[in-house]
Amino acid sequence: MRVGLTHSVGSLPGLDARLQDLGFVVEWQPLVETRSILDEDTRRQAAALLRSDWLVFPSRSAVRAWAELGLPLVHGSPFTRDAAGVSEAFPRIAAVGDGTAAELRIAGGRVELVGGGDAESTARAVLSATPPGASVGLVQGDMARPTLGLTLAAQGRRVSAATVYRTRTRRWRGAPADVTVLASPSGANALGRGLLARTRCVAVGRVTAAEVRRLGGDPVVARSPDVAGLVAAVAVVAGERTMEVT
Repeated sequence: MRVGLTHSVGSLPGLDARLQDLGFVVEWQPLVETRSILDEDTRRQAAALLRSDWLVFPSRSAVRAWAELGLPLVHGSPFTRDAAGVSEAFPRIAAVGDGTAAELRIAGGRVELVGGGDAESTARAVLSATPPGASVGLVQGDMARPTLGLTLAAQGRRVSAATVYRTRTRRWRGAPADVTVLASPSGANALGRGLLARTRCVAVGRVTAAEVRRLGGDPVVARSPDVAGLVAAVAVVAGERTMEVT
């Protein structure tokens, strides 16, 4: 059985190998590509978020862009010292999901809050951890949905954002796989209605699943937005497909 992977390079490491070990034929065509924005103006806007009480990272790409801009994830850097050289408080760090949290830890960040892999659960977690009036900095891409920022602002948090990477999509080449793994709403849109109708989809989370449904698909949602959760979901779908054939 063919399994199509659509996530960008650097995301979900090891997913292809795990699926191959289970006997699936894996075809990986990244439909989503992110590119860090590394100009001085972007660096200045992102650095301004260091004055926030919290920094929220929605994706691995946001973490990588932050690092490529030369910005810190630890207390005591030059960015967190005042003119007299006295260290100021470093923002607490939140990640939207486990994959982003892992990327932050690899980069040296101390992650204090991890959402459930989507904007809604992350907003609830940040609201629980902050009082009204707290400042929250969002490190995001150019296709970021407004849900997280709007939810926080509606509950009295002072929200700022910096766009540190761009997202580009491409089309799937050739016939779709029997099962296609979609790791983002952008990936679902790149695949398109026509191919979604000809494959069984596994969605990394509820937001991606909602986009697949909007486009006419009927996805299975992974129990967790990581390699283990996606592999389990693919196995479930593969079993359903086998029963359909027999």
